[in-house]
Parts: sequence; structure tokens; C-alpha cells
Amino acid sequence: MWLLKLIGWGLLAFGAMMIVAFPFNSKNQPDEMAKAGVVLGIIMVGVGFLLIKL
Repeated sequence: MWLLKLIGWGLLAFGAMMIVAFPFNSKNQPDEMAKAGVVLGIIMVGVGFLLIKL
């Protein structure tokens, strides 16, 4: 159980980092990649939050 919570915190932190980092790194990537990174970050934050709440 503690391992799931630890994975949840990791997903929460990594997803938040992706939400912040992807739009500002758009010099080398198209806008679709930035949008996909933000959406993936939001999904990761949601899954991480659900794992923490178990």
C-alpha cells in the first residue's frame, strides 16, 4: 500500500513538472507536442492523486 502511495507522489510530481515544462520548451517542438505534454501531465497528476487517496 505504501508503494502505491509512493508511486502516486512520483506521478504527481512528474506530471506537475510536465505541465510546467512542456509549454516553455516549445522552441524545438511543435505546438501539438506541447499540448500533448500538458494533457499527459494532467492525466498523470490525476492518476497520482487517485493513487495517493487509496
